[in-house]
Amino acid sequence: MNSGHSLVVEVVKPFLPFTTSQACLVRQKDDSMIPGLFVVKFYDPAFEQRKYPLSRNPVPYSRFAEDTAARLRTQDLNMGGSEKADEEEQRYTHLDPYSDMDLLPSADNLPGCEEYFFWKSLLRYRTERTAYHKLQDLLGTAVPRCFGWGRLELESRPIAPRFMALEYIHDVIPLIYFKAIPMALSTAIRAAHEKIVALGVIQWDFQERHILVKRDGIGVVFLDYGESWLREEEDDEAWKAVCYRSAEWMWINRVLGNPSNPAKPGNHPGTMDLREFEKAF
Repeated sequence: MNSGHSLVVEVVKPFLPFTTSQACLVRQKDDSMIPGLFVVKFYDPAFEQRKYPLSRNPVPYSRFAEDTAARLRTQDLNMGGSEKADEEEQRYTHLDPYSDMDLLPSADNLPGCEEYFFWKSLLRYRTERTAYHKLQDLLGTAVPRCFGWGRLELESRPIAPRFMALEYIHDVIPLIYFKAIPMALSTAIRAAHEKIVALGVIQWDFQERHILVKRDGIGVVFLDYGESWLREEEDDEAWKAVCYRSAEWMWINRVLGNPSNPAKPGNHPGTMDLREFEKAF
């Protein structure tokens, strides 16, 4: 981990489905600075959905292609036999070699595809790390606490997938299960979202399952920042324009309404009402 030591954990359960990253609840007993139960979020290109821009079908993982891509990458970065994480991550997250579709390898170029998935995994990891840094003032409230990050060193793989160690939030229900969104909860969601945006983070790849509702029915936690748009040099007007184009802003106005014309409770496709919510705990 970034603290300079390794950590041995036991996997308690995975959080399925795996999409662009993989999250597992784990247990540890060795580090008193980290809770016994916490979430490890992995960014392993082998286990993501493998959607490739030039293919209608997912591109399957290939160990041979991963080996080939890793060998070419090591040669290209002039790192010899000792891979340097900073060089690798900076190269792959500060440049966008695939912004031009003409530069994408064809779908039958499996090492090229594997390089693309590796680059995407590093980009998501660095984006999420940066988002958590920007959101420090909200950690433990509207955003899970972050306990550290690191590289998963696997003898059987030529790459070291990155990971983050995050707070496990107890006693919560994903918003997607709700039939109705009461006014107090609607207000809490809007307030938390405004605080996140004010600190320079827009989730962009917004999903209702990424909002967790606490036992009190008004506390909310926003998850998943790997696809976020992070504020850099945008002035206030430009940042507002980015926000207004985001999926979460459109969802807020469609489902929650706007402050002057809030949506009526009940206009939500979930399955759980307030009484069932209370029984869930």
